[in-house]
Amino acid sequence: MSEPLITVSYEPSFGGGRDGDLRLATAFFLQFARFECAMKGAGYLKENSKNDASPDWDELFKETAVRKCFETPQSSELEKAIDFYIATPSDTRDEGRPKKQIVDSSRKLSFEDKPVSGCISCQLSVYVRRTRNNLFHGGKFGTNTPIQFRHRDRLLMKYGLIILNACLHANADLAKHYSGNSNLYG
Repeated sequence: MSEPLITVSYEPSFGGGRDGDLRLATAFFLQFARFECAMKGAGYLKENSKNDASPDWDELFKETAVRKCFETPQSSELEKAIDFYIATPSDTRDEGRPKKQIVDSSRKLSFEDKPVSGCISCQLSVYVRRTRNNLFHGGKFGTNTPIQFRHRDRLLMKYGLIILNACLHANADLAKHYSGNSNLYG
């Protein structure tokens, strides 16, 4: 795999502190937003009756080159990211696909494992978006430590960035839009 287009700016030495967590979360959100913008620029747009400009994640992740990059990973780092995201979550270890935030029967927020079926890339597409949604909407912040994540949350962000980067390497047009070498509104 060539040089990453997305730089994973997470260092283990920053892992326990708020500064490192804030940098990682900021990098994840900014890169995710930039990735979605590139998807729209490259024509991965959902069809809808309102003409909303929504990226079509399913279309991108079903594309042959993108599917192939996840079916036969070209680096041990990508292989770790895939294995982490596909694993069944457990309360006793720090790996496994992101759980979905739900409202339980007592009207309290909770997280529940909601596996997705389909090809590996189709699953990753949902799980990377779920990671973003959980971090953005899911109350991952404690009351006394507003920008400090658990180890698992850090790994979800780090591996999510690796997965997005693999898509960019698998799709030259997407990478061109991500790199800013095209006119989004042309």
